[in-house]
Amino acid sequence: MVDRARVADSDEIRLGETNPKSICKPVLVEYRGSFWALRVESDDHLKLLAGSTDKLTSFRRLPDWLVFCEPLNRKGRRPHDLWAIVCELKSGGTRVPDAKRQVQLGKFLVEYLVHLATFALGNVKAMPSIDVWGLLVYPGAPMQRWAVSAKGPPDESVEHDGASDMLLYRASDKDAIRVEDLFA
Repeated sequence: MVDRARVADSDEIRLGETNPKSICKPVLVEYRGSFWALRVESDDHLKLLAGSTDKLTSFRRLPDWLVFCEPLNRKGRRPHDLWAIVCELKSGGTRVPDAKRQVQLGKFLVEYLVHLATFALGNVKAMPSIDVWGLLVYPGAPMQRWAVSAKGPPDESVEHDGASDMLLYRASDKDAIRVEDLFA
């Protein structure tokens, strides 16, 4: 359903920028289960959507990567059919706040792609349960403590985004993304 050239699905996936001027290093994704990543390009938005020079209102600014994972079966974990991470890589500085909008729109892109895949498989009525988390990666971000307890996020590097109803993590480009810890 997606362009195979955009998919990374080896045992070791590194999410990196395509912009040669970016100073954000590629980030390793670690997971024991089955997973793959989809590279989203800057012109992948639907052409009918409103573009804007204002980064805070444009519907055309999408995240860099979408990572899809088959959940491992563990006791006590919320049951989901699919885990997804919306990842935006930034060089840092003043560009980081603008990235939140890209991650928010990425959640809706994940849901859209899963709806299309479900439709393509001929099952329109059964929508899979998806747990989607956002991730902003940039140099200088705090090193990550991944797990979120029942009491809430562990520190200021994690926030609940009310607009997209997902947790949004910030991580350094020196961190590896440990999927099992993220969805603990």
